[in-house]
Amino acid sequence: SAQFTADNGGVIFSREGTVFVRDLDSGLEYQAAELLSEKSPQQHLNDANPSYLESQQSRLFEIIKLQKEREIALRENRENSQRADADRVLLPFYLGEKEEVLSSSLSPNQRWMAVVIRSESEREAGRAGIMSNYVTATGYTENRELRARVGTTNFANQRLILLDLQTHQQSEIDLTDLPGREDQALLEQLGIKPDENSSEEASASTNKAESDQRKIRLQGLNWSKNGGRLLFQAISRDNKDYWLLSLNTTNLKLIEVEDSENGEPLSLGRSPLTLIHHDHDPAWINRRHLNAHWLPDSQGVMFQSEQDGYLHLYHWAQGHVTQLTKGEFEAYDPRISKDGRNIYFRGNVENPTIYEIYRVTITNQELTQLTNLGGMNDFVLSPDENNLLITHSEALMPPELYLQRARPKAAANKLTNTVSEQFKAIDWTEPEFVEVRSSYSDAPIHSRAYTPDDDSINRPAVIFIHGAGYLQNAHQGWSSYFREFMFHSFLVNQGYVVLDIDYRASQGYGREWRTGIYQRMGTPEVQDLANGIDWLVGRKNVDRARVCTYGGSYGGFLTLMALFKKPDLFACGAALRPVTDWASYNHNYTSNILNIPEIDPGSFERSSPIEFAEGLEAPLLIAHGMQDNNVFFQDSVRLVQRLIELKKENFEMAIYPIESHGFREPSSWLDEFRRIYKLLERSINSTPN
Repeated sequence: SAQFTADNGGVIFSREGTVFVRDLDSGLEYQAAELLSEKSPQQHLNDANPSYLESQQSRLFEIIKLQKEREIALRENRENSQRADADRVLLPFYLGEKEEVLSSSLSPNQRWMAVVIRSESEREAGRAGIMSNYVTATGYTENRELRARVGTTNFANQRLILLDLQTHQQSEIDLTDLPGREDQALLEQLGIKPDENSSEEASASTNKAESDQRKIRLQGLNWSKNGGRLLFQAISRDNKDYWLLSLNTTNLKLIEVEDSENGEPLSLGRSPLTLIHHDHDPAWINRRHLNAHWLPDSQGVMFQSEQDGYLHLYHWAQGHVTQLTKGEFEAYDPRISKDGRNIYFRGNVENPTIYEIYRVTITNQELTQLTNLGGMNDFVLSPDENNLLITHSEALMPPELYLQRARPKAAANKLTNTVSEQFKAIDWTEPEFVEVRSSYSDAPIHSRAYTPDDDSINRPAVIFIHGAGYLQNAHQGWSSYFREFMFHSFLVNQGYVVLDIDYRASQGYGREWRTGIYQRMGTPEVQDLANGIDWLVGRKNVDRARVCTYGGSYGGFLTLMALFKKPDLFACGAALRPVTDWASYNHNYTSNILNIPEIDPGSFERSSPIEFAEGLEAPLLIAHGMQDNNVFFQDSVRLVQRLIELKKENFEMAIYPIESHGFREPSSWLDEFRRIYKLLERSINSTPN
């Protein structure tokens, strides 16, 4: 994102991966540095492994040696002239052959640039998937490549290079001393010796020091306001460790090393580099919430961590860490005040399903609740920090804007009214927010319940399963599943009870709830679905034999797992765009939870519906868009073939030729919901109203 220079006279921004500075007075733009992924001319001249012919030329012809000497002298003269005159064209920085620039960040004082690179020669992208589009303007089938599958990509180790734009020197930041980096956490957990494993997590390397260490990814390059310090994050490729680090460039001088591409390394333990925080998670690090920012004084740092079991705010200064928020709640989207004294955030402090706006004071950790609107709230702090612009929603009210003074008990004034009179005129069913008792956890399963007004007994019921896994849908705000909410109101009018549960893996309930599915996706969640049925029977007069389920994406996956592994649990199910085999899904999501198939095949086999297809007994609807570039259409095709070979008869498949993972066309949504409704009517509501 764009930022001001230290003197506020310019703006630093990135265009197509290149960093520029715009002078606000003149409007002129200039490139901060030129980065080249090739050897420097000096390195070419000093090539330690010349070919026989190259050696022969230098040995036989004096002019060849003379030309090399002239080239060296010319380069040195050009570099010296450039250093003496800042108005000359910048000399390029040579990062080395086949080095790929992943990200870069210019310090506000414009003295330093941090660059994240990786070696293209070490990286293997993995075999791409193919998706065919049959409904095209040309009338011909058109194919396109898709992402690779989990575990098939060989990720190159990422490295951090520091460039001194003033002296035109560069140095690689040495991260080999990160605490715990040499620990092969995942392999030890699985009982595998590193030398027994040929996967990318423990692949052989010509560099022994590197081969003994886990590969890392680097992110979150963040300079202090004065440009003197760099904040950055390192995450191990096995997703078990996270390091937050600071590099102090004040009075730092890089030392040029002869014949070196990236100068003398700055290592952990030497004064410029400081470890601020290290998290280890035996399941996986929650990368969704790794906020870390400098305070305005350029000395302190605010960061987030789940180290006490919930996502909280922490403050680091002068080597000391203070936990700012504590309790069984989560603190999201922190914003630091301009004076650096307070941090504003939204959190579910009083109730896991209600999010209000809070302020915590750094010096004494005093927590102040600013809003009391209920439901779901997000905010923007005004530039003078006197007001909050709040996005507020409730279960029956889509998001609207409110304005409130940034102080406790202040009135919130509604600014917008975007809901149509047509929408308001419909008698939508308001959900009841309930806690379902869990047989497997001390914490309840937070849920939404939609109930008819009558006193019927032996009612039919539907359990809706939200997607994504790590998502919260039983909050008391407007649901992102608004189409499903409208469908549920329709079902209630037909006599159904609907339960929408935040099963284990859902967001908002702490680390233990989030990671409860590690290495066993589809087991804890189905247990929670079974508890949901018990609650419906005991609290809502539901007939246990008349309960169906449906969901999309992760919800489709869980629908399949429930029907296949617990055939007596549901009377029917609709699996929409479902993951049927986790070995076919992407790397970033899947490797967090199940690791990779080559070293942890058991986790994939116990978590993939296709392995349990033989258990299908209840009627099943599978619905999938053929242009799905998230969960491939092939997932459902493979499952159908498996069901055919198992001689299963009670399933059907609906295909949507032009739809991706999230449908776009209203006609497709209508068709899908209509098919789900007909499945429910056939299976559990033989005497509909």
